[in-house]
Amino acid sequence: MKLTEIQRKILYAVTLNAGTSVAELARMLKLRDYVVRRALDAFFDAKIFLRRSSWINTHLIGLDYHVVHIELPLASMGARKDFLELVASTEEAAAVIELSSEAQFELRLLTRDSVHLSQFFESLVDRFKHPLRVVKCRTTLEMEYSGPSEPGSSSHPWRSLRLGPLPEASTPVAVDATDHTVLSSLANEHYLNLQQLSRIIEMPAATLQYRIARLEAAGVISGHFYVMDPKVFHDMPVGLQVRSRALSHREKERLKSFANRHPKISWIGFFLGDQSAEIYTLVQDFDEAQSVVDDLSTSFKDVIDAVHMTPQISFSKYSTYPYRKLATLLGPAAAR
Repeated sequence: MKLTEIQRKILYAVTLNAGTSVAELARMLKLRDYVVRRALDAFFDAKIFLRRSSWINTHLIGLDYHVVHIELPLASMGARKDFLELVASTEEAAAVIELSSEAQFELRLLTRDSVHLSQFFESLVDRFKHPLRVVKCRTTLEMEYSGPSEPGSSSHPWRSLRLGPLPEASTPVAVDATDHTVLSSLANEHYLNLQQLSRIIEMPAATLQYRIARLEAAGVISGHFYVMDPKVFHDMPVGLQVRSRALSHREKERLKSFANRHPKISWIGFFLGDQSAEIYTLVQDFDEAQSVVDDLSTSFKDVIDAVHMTPQISFSKYSTYPYRKLATLLGPAAAR
C-alpha cells in the first residue's frame, strides 16, 4: 500500500494512540472525522495494522517479565517450527522470536515467581522432546515501547508507552475475574472499538468502560496501541544488546530519552541486577542498523562497552498479557 501524505500523517500519529477516539484524533490532526476513519480502515485492510492492543504494566499485578534466550543444538527446520508452535501455545509466553544466529530463540515470559518459571521450563523440556539449552534468562526491571516516528519530523510527546519498575513500597493491584477478562481481551482480541469488544466478550459496554478506566487510573493499563507488521514497510527488526560498565540511574534516563527520540528504535528494556540494556530497532538493512550502533557509541562513548547485533527472523506471538485463563495466571490460589 502506497501511503498518501495525509495517510502517513495519520499513521505516525495514531500508532500509540489506539485508545483515542476518531473525533479527538481528527481534532488533533486538524482533519475531518471521516478522513481519519477511512485511513484506519485502510490500514487494517492492507494489514499494516494487525490489531489493537493495550500496554499492561504486569509488574503492578504481581507478574515478573523475563527475556530468555534458548538455543536448539543441531535442530532441523521442522524441529524449529515445532518449537515455535509449542511455545506460542503456552500461557506464559508473551512473545516468541526466532533469531538469525545458530537456531536461537528469544522468549518473553510472564510468570508469578521463580517456582512458576522453573515449572515452565520443566514442562517445555518434557513436551519438546529435543535437546535445548537456556543461554541466558534475565528478569526485566523496566521497559519502554515507542512507535515509529515519521522520518524528518520530531517525535510526538505521546510517542512512548512506559512500563516502570514497581516501587518497593507499593502493593500489587488485585485482579479479579472481570478485570482478567478485560485485560486478556484488550491484549489478545481483534476489535476496532470498545463497542465491538463488548459484544465479542459479552460484557456490557458500561462495565467494560468502567473497568478500563479503573485499571488505567491504577496504572495497570498504561496505554493503547496498534500492532504493526514491520514487513509491510520492508523493515528488518534487529536487537541490540548493549553492555555497560556503569549504567547509573542518570545514564539509564539518558539512554531512554535517546531511544525515545531515535526514529529507528522501537523498544528498550533494562534488567534486574544487570548493567546492560536491550534495544530493538526497525531498519532497512544492516548498514542502517550499524548507523544506530554508531549513534549509540557516539552519544554514550564513556558508558557503553560493546553493542551486539542480533537480527530477528520472525515473531510468532505478541501480547502484553498472554493469559486467557485466570486459574493459569493465579495458580493454585485461584481454585480455592
